[in-house]
Amino acid sequence: MKILRLLLSVTTLSIGTLVGVAHAATPSKGGANAVIPIKLPVAPIGSITFANAVEKVAQIPTQAFKNVQAAINSGSKVNTPVTIDLGSKTNADKATILAAVKRELSEFSGFNTPKAYYAFTYSAADEKWAEKEWATVAKKNGVSQGEIQGRTDNIRGNCNIENGVATECYGGMAFSTNGTEIRWVFYGVSNDNSWTTNPSDYGNSTQVNHEFTHALQTAQYNGHPLAKGDNVITDTQHRGYPCWVNEGQANAIGISTWIPDLQNYLTVRNRTVATPGQLRNGEKLPISDFSAASLKNFLTTQAPFTGPNTPGCYQPGTGTYSLGYNVGFAAIEVLVAIAGPRSTMALIARTALGDDFGKAFQTVYGIPWAQGATILGKVLAAEFAANPIRSN
Repeated sequence: MKILRLLLSVTTLSIGTLVGVAHAATPSKGGANAVIPIKLPVAPIGSITFANAVEKVAQIPTQAFKNVQAAINSGSKVNTPVTIDLGSKTNADKATILAAVKRELSEFSGFNTPKAYYAFTYSAADEKWAEKEWATVAKKNGVSQGEIQGRTDNIRGNCNIENGVATECYGGMAFSTNGTEIRWVFYGVSNDNSWTTNPSDYGNSTQVNHEFTHALQTAQYNGHPLAKGDNVITDTQHRGYPCWVNEGQANAIGISTWIPDLQNYLTVRNRTVATPGQLRNGEKLPISDFSAASLKNFLTTQAPFTGPNTPGCYQPGTGTYSLGYNVGFAAIEVLVAIAGPRSTMALIARTALGDDFGKAFQTVYGIPWAQGATILGKVLAAEFAANPIRSN
């Protein structure tokens, strides 16, 4: 389904390099300037806790959505410059997109944000325009010609191309480049009304906040020195936490921030969680079943990234990274239901400050990661038993 294809962004890839995740963050050595504006360990929001999450599993999606809306409404205005560069033939509403990004800035006010965010937004009819516009804007902002060309290929990669012409676009990609503090994004807009003010389905357009969440993840690593052999800060960033966190948080925050009402959230949420639609190119499910033990194993044993030739859980063909979009989504949603969306950004900020993932989890949530993973495995097993995974 297109709803899932569009979320398959290679946000974390640097030009020509597969990057992955390690469970230990590179120590910041005082370089990272991550700020955590909430008290740690966090306290539960509402009635769901780690102790009763399995018992209250049916309430988790609703509570998570409510916690996101509460964080948006209680947050403060953030003046990060946001540019929505929209193709003239693209069926999307610029004000709606901008408002959604602003909501997420409020949701995470107090945390690091990008210095600026620039979104190239295009449908198939505007794909050629997007290529030219990107080249022009990037050159003005000091991006090298090599990076400009490499990212031009990514613009096409967000679309179906037939005989050199785009027929439909759907993918999203957020990324950083050397030489500028801007966080860039390519939004591929599908040939329907999902990006308008009154969509018949919210699924395709949730990539707006999905990709902006990736930009916020990277912002927590502002000031962090690059690890040896890394090309851009996103390489080093993804040494800090598992693959499922990367895409799971982007989906959990992206979908619940973009969609304005609970019922539509539940519709898109249930569809996304139950469909391993990100598997591609012959990838197979990386787990044998959806039992508590298998799901805990998935969360805790993803192979670390140690360099571009050893990508670990980013290795093509394993399906491990791809399953982060739905299993990771469900896991992060539990954390949002318990302690709100800001707790999940604190988790990433702690890795930027030098914690390995296990220590970051305990610092934020107040329980050992092994205990938390066991609980998450049981909760996810109950969720997938009620809403079984469908064949791809």
